Amino acid sequence: MAGRRYVYRLRVRPHPPIKLSWSVTIYDADTRALILNDQKVANRLSRMDLQKNEDGSVDIYCGPQAPAGFEKNWIATVPGKN
Repeated sequence: MAGRRYVYRLRVRPHPPIKLSWSVTIYDADTRALILNDQKVANRLSRMDLQKNEDGSVDIYCGPQAPAGFEKNWIATVPGKN
C-alpha cells in the first residue's frame, strides 16, 4: 500500500539464555552497513535502560516513528530504504 508506514516489533523473552548481553541491530540492505538514521543509533542493547513489559520481556520497535511510550526501545528506519 503506497504511503503505508510499518512498525515492526521484536519481543525478547524474559531471561533469555545469554551470558552477557543481547543486541538488535538494523543494517541497510543496499550497503550492508549500519542504517543511517536521524537518531544516529542503529541498535538497542540489553545493557541500555529499555522499557520492560510486566512479564520482564522487552519489545524492540523498528519503524519511521516511535510508538508512544516506547521511545527508548525504538530504532528509526529510513523511508524508502530496505
